[in-house]
Amino acid sequence: MPYSAAKPATTRSHLTPFACHEIARLIREADTACRAALGPNLVASFGSGTGPQDVRELEHLDAALLKHGFVMDDADQSRLPDLDRINADAAVIDQMSLEQARLLLHHLQKAEKWADSFGFNYLAAIRSGALQAAARRLDELADAA
Repeated sequence: MPYSAAKPATTRSHLTPFACHEIARLIREADTACRAALGPNLVASFGSGTGPQDVRELEHLDAALLKHGFVMDDADQSRLPDLDRINADAAVIDQMSLEQARLLLHHLQKAEKWADSFGFNYLAAIRSGALQAAARRLDELADAA
């Protein structure tokens, strides 16, 4: 993971429609790249050159979440969504507010930072359809702004 000079935003930072559309676009690119690299079933092998850590588009998405203000240094930890629950039922994303979608992506990006190897939390969210649902929701919310 390359070093990023971007600093986390705060919960008071405003997300622009451009930032929402940009993250949605990068999510779609990461989804496409993961499926191309890992196959339609998204089977990953750690250390074999065919894992999510080898997909550059995931790195781009990860860095962009920070750059565009989706990662916050003052996020209320008690309000973070349960990633396992979201991955089990991605349809809940369709009703999320921008604040909730931002917290979801914040939590996903932070989970990657604490994981043993990069990309597997993103991969789980792609497999479940949660990341694609988040991209659709961000586009909807940006268009409504």
